[in-house]
Amino acid sequence: MKIGKILSNGRQVSAPLAFLIVTLALPGSLRAEPASEKSGAAPANGKAAEAPVRLPNDPDKAWKEIENDSKPPALPAEWGGKAPTEEQKNTFYKVLGERSAEVAAKAKEFYTRFPDHAKAGEAKEKERRFLQQASAYGNNAASEQDEATMTDADKLHKKMNDVQTRALKLKAEGLPAVLKEFESGIRALATEYPDRPEPWDALMVVAQRGEKDDAKRVLTDIIAAKSADEETRTRAKAMLKLAGAIGQPLEISFTALDGKKVDLQKMKGKVVLVDFWASWCGPCMQGLPEVVDIYQRYHEKGLEIVGINLDKDKKALERTLDHYNIPWAQYFDGLGWGNKIAMEYAISAIPSMWLVDKAGLLRTMEARQDLEKKVKDLLVEKI
Repeated sequence: MKIGKILSNGRQVSAPLAFLIVTLALPGSLRAEPASEKSGAAPANGKAAEAPVRLPNDPDKAWKEIENDSKPPALPAEWGGKAPTEEQKNTFYKVLGERSAEVAAKAKEFYTRFPDHAKAGEAKEKERRFLQQASAYGNNAASEQDEATMTDADKLHKKMNDVQTRALKLKAEGLPAVLKEFESGIRALATEYPDRPEPWDALMVVAQRGEKDDAKRVLTDIIAAKSADEETRTRAKAMLKLAGAIGQPLEISFTALDGKKVDLQKMKGKVVLVDFWASWCGPCMQGLPEVVDIYQRYHEKGLEIVGINLDKDKKALERTLDHYNIPWAQYFDGLGWGNKIAMEYAISAIPSMWLVDKAGLLRTMEARQDLEKKVKDLLVEKI
């Protein structure tokens, strides 16, 4: 289920990291992957509602409603782009849990009323995933499922939620303690469920948030795990490759949207900003005017920008390029999070901004903060 999440540090995160990653992030982080603003709230007891008829009688219209309700909502306006307080986060988590339970209930109603519909199987999967999500947000809809009716996958996901809960109890001791407890619990589940890929996917959290040596160790194990799915292994290989990438040549080449050939290693002498972004990504669009401004002021001094675009809708991308009068090259393959270059470099959150120096060496993968200063510093460096 390719639903993104927004962190309070302003990054849209991909669904392959859907389970746990933001909950285990540093204080101030937030995830958002629930139903839309128009979804109703679940009952106060947190159980998925069981109203006999809530969806349209037309199954296609009913499915469209469920799809719309599954989209992430906007962050509360009162946050004003700042990291929320604990109280604000808890209030928002409650809403997300209620709405996730509501989507799960609608999905169940759909496959119950329309068992022969082409989307019935997808509805069952959606129910499971949103019940899992509701539980992760503190709603007890998933945890109160009848054990006798749960599949092995359901039981695994419930146990993964339990691991998360235990790990988060150590939050006061710091992120390393949380990740150590989380890794231990998930590895135990990988042994208990040797044929399931989910534990290995969840361990990507440790690879992304842990210390460098821990990340390399976990990534190596994920790559070797026979039960890890191909997408997870591909991302693990890319992350392992990136572990020593700083200070090394960045080799990205492609044919741009406008037909021009782009090769970073042929752009030596220029400072190059590599911007992984999408027009559907709120944080990307919020920061785009600054990127355009920096380009306009520093392009003649030696700055180039290369866009790696994660849109699926080519027309949406083209409208954005026209609206902001963006002249720099864009790589676009229409695969969204499956973007070939983004996958090659393990991009799981956007905007991600990298800076390449005049010698063609990757200098930072965290260019977004203090972007102008980092650009100016590289522009004055001598090769």
